[in-house]
Amino acid sequence: MSSLAPAQKIEGQWLDSLRITSATEGAIIPRLYGRMRIGGNIIWATDFREETRTTTQGGGKGGGGGRVQTTEYLYYAKVQFMLPEIT
Repeated sequence: MSSLAPAQKIEGQWLDSLRITSATEGAIIPRLYGRMRIGGNIIWATDFREETRTTTQGGGKGGGGGRVQTTEYLYYAKVQFMLPEIT
C-alpha cells in the first residue's frame, strides 16, 4: 500500500541572482601595519557554473515507507583576488 504513495520531493536553495564586488579604478588601496582583517578585491572572475544533483532515497524495512527525492543546486566560479600590501 505504501509503495503506491507519491514520492516526497525536497528542493534545495536555487541562486537566481548574485552581485559580487569588483575592483574599481581609482579606489584607495589600504596599507596595513600589524595584524588586521581586511577583504581583498576581486579583479577577475568567470561566469558561475550551475550543477544540479538529484538523489533518491526510499523504502524502509521490507520496502515500506515513502521515497524521498532531493535536488541540490551547486555553483562554481573561478575568481582572482588582489590583497593589499602588508608592511
